Amino acid sequence: MAVTSLISAAEEIRSRCNIVDVVSPLVTVKRAGSNYKGCCPFHKEKTPSFVVSEKKQIFTCFGCGKSGDVIKFIQEYYNLSFPDA
Repeated sequence: MAVTSLISAAEEIRSRCNIVDVVSPLVTVKRAGSNYKGCCPFHKEKTPSFVVSEKKQIFTCFGCGKSGDVIKFIQEYYNLSFPDA
């Protein structure tokens, strides 16, 4: 796939996907104010440090430092390359 097509497809995915709808079937998250919070799927923890911002459409783990948008989450969760995600 050409780079411009890949970028265009990524932008389309970002605009159509709500990150909470993508994350919540894979990670147990609960509403915490305007965000959602749960235990990080990328490292072992007992105290939730994984936050999903529906408003910003990003995730951040304050424990391991991983963060990104819906595509980055899928990349990390399934260990995929950017084009495969």
